[in-house]
Amino acid sequence: MKTSNLLGLGLAILGNGVALAAGRPVKPARAQRAKACVITLQVLPGSDGGPLGPDGKHHDAFVPSNLEVPVGKIVTVRIVNHDMMEHSIYQPELGLDIVARPAAMKPDGRMIPITTTATFSVKARGRYRWYCTKPCDDDAKGWAMAPAARGTRDAGRPDKDGFMAGEIVAF
Repeated sequence: MKTSNLLGLGLAILGNGVALAAGRPVKPARAQRAKACVITLQVLPGSDGGPLGPDGKHHDAFVPSNLEVPVGKIVTVRIVNHDMMEHSIYQPELGLDIVARPAAMKPDGRMIPITTTATFSVKARGRYRWYCTKPCDDDAKGWAMAPAARGTRDAGRPDKDGFMAGEIVAF
């Protein structure tokens, strides 16, 4: 995907109510209690001009990366992957290990985003940190995937939120 196409995607996302500030969502995606609990996330590749990190480089990112979900309701997450690599949402306390399939490439070189859908529910109020377990962000030397002290690929640090890590807040 060319940078101009990514800009168009960014504008489309902005048009759908997701605001970005320095590559990070201003508001988390919030599933409504009364409506169907459906949240759509986009995976943007850093190599095609994804969000800028505090290091001044473009990085792979989930947009939005923070989610608010109601306790006890079934939540459907749709992940639209615009990257040619797998990505994931891993949160062991909630039993989440959602793997987003990579985008496909047409013979003419055009990229086709692929949507992965999964459902889950949260039993207790709280804040649950999730992260991507798939090595990625190669063009930026893996900045968004820096290993944490626990030895996982958890980005583990607040400056990584808004890229390949975030928070699920159950209300």
